[in-house]
Amino acid sequence: ETVMKQMETLLGTISAIDGKVQTHNKVLDTVWRSLTNPSGAGQLAEVGLANTLKAVGLEQGRDFQLQFTTQDEEGRRLRPDAVVFLPSNGVMVIDSKASKFLLDIAATEGTEREAESYRNLARTMNTHLKALGEKDYASAIRSAWRESGREHEVTRIVSVMYLPNEAALDKLTHADAEFLHNARGRGIYLAGPTTLHCLISLASAEINLERQVENQQRIVS
Repeated sequence: ETVMKQMETLLGTISAIDGKVQTHNKVLDTVWRSLTNPSGAGQLAEVGLANTLKAVGLEQGRDFQLQFTTQDEEGRRLRPDAVVFLPSNGVMVIDSKASKFLLDIAATEGTEREAESYRNLARTMNTHLKALGEKDYASAIRSAWRESGREHEVTRIVSVMYLPNEAALDKLTHADAEFLHNARGRGIYLAGPTTLHCLISLASAEINLERQVENQQRIVS
């Protein structure tokens, strides 16, 4: 009788473990399909971007907007992943980019297909870079800025291509040694989470300082 009770307990435990394993497998399968799909990979990168912006104390809607939709002077619809409003009439435009070939590199590491995976990564990311460089965000942001009723013109626009992790930056540099140089030539900063956090932290410090000055001016007046 004791052995039977122990067996029943054991079977119940195994059943519970099996249920958790199936649940975890479904989660992993969802993540894997997201990573291997360009749209899904981009969405995961956008989640990391939003978390980084909020982690430094920026408030959505006041200090930044996600999926900011605007148009250029020719009427083409543009939608960067984030726009951060900087002091002194500045704007930081951030676009998240990701590639499923990062997973291919990990899967083919040490094999004959590894070089091909790196070539595919370089090709797709250069396509992203070209598309980002051709988007007329400058005129689009200035147009939206004027329509919002702001008194002054935009004085500076900082464009950032955001990658989801530092390993992606390393692999991209290995795939194309000239990528960083080409990005800078187009006026685009390449950033992983660490670099983006530094850029956003500096922006947050500027925003908070300007807000303190404005509050002091209100008190004096």
